[in-house]
Amino acid sequence: ASDGSSRAAREAGYDLSGHRSRGLEDVCWSKVALVVTMTREHARAVRDHLEDSGRENDAPVLSLGDLAGGGDIADPLGGPLEEYTQMLRDMEDRVELVAEAISRELSKGGGS
Repeated sequence: ASDGSSRAAREAGYDLSGHRSRGLEDVCWSKVALVVTMTREHARAVRDHLEDSGRENDAPVLSLGDLAGGGDIADPLGGPLEEYTQMLRDMEDRVELVAEAISRELSKGGGS
């Protein structure tokens, strides 16, 4: 996780120390049931990557806004701590809606 994400999370009582980023090329796409991104632009980038690389993936690729309604969660990449803190608040506000939506999405495809 980025320094900003880690710091905002730590101040809110979360621990991201076990988080490890990896590139889209490192994902075992045959095991993916659902892809959730912060923004619609991120979702489009994942779809483009899959198409450009010729990878097959029937899993839905959706943004948090697609799942929970509302707009995108702003990506604070490289911004000040206040932007990371606002991102965290926005995610916390939607977590229950997103969990319910993910459950519905996985039920559509028979995933678990």
